[in-house]
Amino acid sequence: MKINYDLIHDWHELLRDVLKNKYGFDDTAINSLSEEDLSFKVIYFEERNIISKPRTIYESFVFNCPPDMLDGWNKLKKSIANGDNLTPYLSKGINNLDYQDKMLNEWGIHHFHLGVNMSGGFIERTGPLLFAFVTEQDFYAINIYKHNDWAEQTILQIIHDNWPQLISGYKVSNGIKTSETITPAQRISLREVNANSCFTVADGTVYMPTGGGSMSSGYNLSTTLKVIKTRNYINSIGEILDSPPEELKKGLLSSGYSECDDIDARLIISNTGYSVYFPQNKLLLNIAHPKA
Repeated sequence: MKINYDLIHDWHELLRDVLKNKYGFDDTAINSLSEEDLSFKVIYFEERNIISKPRTIYESFVFNCPPDMLDGWNKLKKSIANGDNLTPYLSKGINNLDYQDKMLNEWGIHHFHLGVNMSGGFIERTGPLLFAFVTEQDFYAINIYKHNDWAEQTILQIIHDNWPQLISGYKVSNGIKTSETITPAQRISLREVNANSCFTVADGTVYMPTGGGSMSSGYNLSTTLKVIKTRNYINSIGEILDSPPEELKKGLLSSGYSECDDIDARLIISNTGYSVYFPQNKLLLNIAHPKA
C-alpha cells in the first residue's frame, strides 16, 4: 500500500482559494505570489485584520476625543460593540498583500480612522487616528494621535499605566536596564530595517516588543511561528501517510482499497481543521488543526 501525496502543494492551493473566495483577491494578485511567500502573506493578512465579534470597550484614563472626531468615535464604538467588520476603519493598505504595519508588528497596536461616511469600501480618512490594543474579547482605546505618531512615547506608557496585564508577558527581567532612551525618530528608523528595540516606561520598567516584533523578512514573529508550526504539522501528516498505522490501513481496506493499491491523498480544510481526503473511495481522515 503506497499513499501518494503532496500536502504542502495542497496547502498552498487551499491558501490561494482562501484569498480568492473568502477575501476576494483577484487571480492576478494571487498568481503573482511565490510558493515561498504565499503562506506568510496569507497568515500575516489574517493577523492584520480583526475578527468580527462583539467586544467590550475600555478607554484609558487620559483618553480625549476632539469634538470634531466625536461622531466618528461614536460610530466606531457602535461597530465594536455590535461585532461589525472593522476593516473599513483600518488603513487602506490592509488589502495590499505587500503591506506591512510596522507599529502593529512591534507594539501590537492598531490604528483606526474616525470618519463618519463610507467611500470606496472604507470610512472617510481622518488626520487624527485612534490607537488601540485589540484582544479577542476587548477593545482598549489608548488615545487619539496625529497621523504620523507611530512611535510616540506615550503609547506604551498609557498601556503600562492603565492595563499592565496586557503586556506583562513582555516585561524584561529587573536585572536588565537600557542605557538610553530611543527617540521616536530613531524607533521609526529601526522599524524601517525590521530591527526591534526595547521600550522603557517612566518607572524604569523595560518591555520587549509587545507585538512580538519583526523578523528580518518584515513579517512579525507571530506570523513566522504560525507558518513554521503549520508547515511542520503538515509534514508530520505526511510521515503518518508514509507509514500508516494499522487503524488507518483497516479504514482504507474497508473502504475498498487493497494492499497492493497506489492511493492518492489530498489535504483539505474541514469543519475540524485539516483533513486528509482519499478521493478514489471518498474517505476522509480528520486531523485536528494545530493550536496557534
